[in-house]
Amino acid sequence: MTHPIKRRWAGGVTLSAMTLAMCSVMTPAKATPAQPPPPMEMLYTYATDANGGYLTVAQADNDLMGWYTPIRDFYPSSASPDGSRLVGNGGSGNGYSMVRSIEVNGSAPIDIKDPHASLVDPEYSSDGTRLFMTRDPRLATQGATGLYVAPSDGSAPPTPLFSEAEAACDSHMSASRIGLYAFTRRDKDVDGNCDGEQSPRVMLYNEQTGATTSVTWTNQDGEVLPLWDRAPDISPDGTRIAISGWLDGHGAIGVHELATGKQTWTGSGYQAPIDPDWSPSGQSIAYEDYLGVAVKNFETGGGGRRGPKLSSRPVWRPRPVSPATAVRVYGENAIDTSIAASRFKYDAAASTETGARKARTAVLTRADSFYDGLAGSGLAGAKGGPMLLTPGSGMTPELSAELSRALAPGSTVYLLGGRDVLGASIETQVRSLGLVPRRLAGNAVEDTAIEIAGEMTATPEKVLVATAEEYYDALAAGAVTGTATNTTLVLTWGANLPTATAGYLNRLNRSRTKVITVGGPAQRALATAGIAVDTALTGQDATDTARLVADREFSAPASVALATTESWQDALTGGALISGYGPLLLSARAQLSSPAQEYLAAHQASLRQAVLLGGMYALALPMDDAVGRLIADGPGEYRTFHSRNGDVRVALDWRG
Repeated sequence: MTHPIKRRWAGGVTLSAMTLAMCSVMTPAKATPAQPPPPMEMLYTYATDANGGYLTVAQADNDLMGWYTPIRDFYPSSASPDGSRLVGNGGSGNGYSMVRSIEVNGSAPIDIKDPHASLVDPEYSSDGTRLFMTRDPRLATQGATGLYVAPSDGSAPPTPLFSEAEAACDSHMSASRIGLYAFTRRDKDVDGNCDGEQSPRVMLYNEQTGATTSVTWTNQDGEVLPLWDRAPDISPDGTRIAISGWLDGHGAIGVHELATGKQTWTGSGYQAPIDPDWSPSGQSIAYEDYLGVAVKNFETGGGGRRGPKLSSRPVWRPRPVSPATAVRVYGENAIDTSIAASRFKYDAAASTETGARKARTAVLTRADSFYDGLAGSGLAGAKGGPMLLTPGSGMTPELSAELSRALAPGSTVYLLGGRDVLGASIETQVRSLGLVPRRLAGNAVEDTAIEIAGEMTATPEKVLVATAEEYYDALAAGAVTGTATNTTLVLTWGANLPTATAGYLNRLNRSRTKVITVGGPAQRALATAGIAVDTALTGQDATDTARLVADREFSAPASVALATTESWQDALTGGALISGYGPLLLSARAQLSSPAQEYLAAHQASLRQAVLLGGMYALALPMDDAVGRLIADGPGEYRTFHSRNGDVRVALDWRG
């Protein structure tokens, strides 16, 4: 039996766990295997509007969706090989142009010493230690034109790359990863100037040998023809050159294979494409025309996505990045969300599939009352199974199907609470599935928690204490007890310490067992009872207490879960989902709580995944992007997914 005062029914499933708008009834579609998202390629540009200039970083395969960093007068043309810095031309404040490199967030500028302010189009060398630049004859007041080189740290002024006699009118250097470069060479005009369009051709420069060679291609008759272009770009692997030109009267991008001389053209769909730039993978080319920036996948023919009209050429980050992920796991209602969480985490069916995440057990608790389930998410996590919600009178067909999918015959299914909480019919249903029910129950909710604690370990090294009168603090503690070994959760009733809980705590060997209170009510209850506390985690509110728990118990997690404070169901099942991987944070529905923001920002270096529990009535949809931005390594370097019914799985990770 349960305590008649301490058994308060919630009156049905709350809106906070409802589906995203217009969801249909859950169907058990086959889910995709858990795996990390594919690397993404990032594209930098510079844009201006009435409010000033913006350094823009975009996910090139996601319709050029951009993130903006305000910055003044900086036009990037190249990125360092490690992707940490951009280099380009900018205004110096006195009307001159200068070569400047910056961190990708706009900080730590380095200026290249150029007293004549005539160097343009800087390009990083293959190893990132030098910059190649063009001395623009229209800007130069003295000195030779052509290509110049300088240390990328600004420690020395630029010097000519070639002798003046050899260099002629060189410009527009581009680098591969293997020390092979492409550039444009023109002959001087009759007056000895480089400001005309005299016989342009593409050249290769071998950094190891110092040799330069002309690139040629042949027509259908086998005749050798010059390869024309004002700014060729060599592919990262040094095997191809991208050029811009005309095809059937329209602007086009051409790819020239250095080994065979074969040339392939594709129409850009718009006139005058310029400044082609290979992506790090060598699959796509970005270019600029009078409408803006476009991306063309040269291997599949796809792409054509376009950004706004920008003020600079597109610049790829040299290496694809592994994106952080924010994935929303939800179902039609709270029960179905618990099933979705089970399908998301335990991606291998026990009898038919192989996978890294197989469930060994499951825990059932009543869907419309939190009391007996409060300590259950830790049990589920520690025993390696999902926390599932059920009506008290019997399991739904979907819930039975999930138990059959996830568990091998003979597995244990824990039932939390007496038969007045989970009816005897549920035991019968569990047995009919070939599974073994095991009921953990006491006379009151604190007794049930102690039964759960005893099932987890007889020799606890750490005991967390939280109130059962409200649900917030115990839910934040659940992810801890499900992750740390020999760790349990017991309950107070507000600031009152029940006899059973006092007896459990007084029997502990305090020389080896730490007692941690979670939240103000538990802290006050133990203080009143005279029981020593090793650590008190009490925040300004429930979301802040959850942050303190996460900070104290998880040093460098790669994964984190987020649930609403406005109901308990999603946080209860979410605590079991994230157990073994990271903490559970709490937030109000409409806007990400400040403590959650603080935690995500402080642990950005380790965090790679965030799981949002419940649909838009649990956590507002803009929270997906808000969380993604906070855990990403750089602007825009994250993906968001909706895992309806757990059908999309993102591999979880643990680092701390």
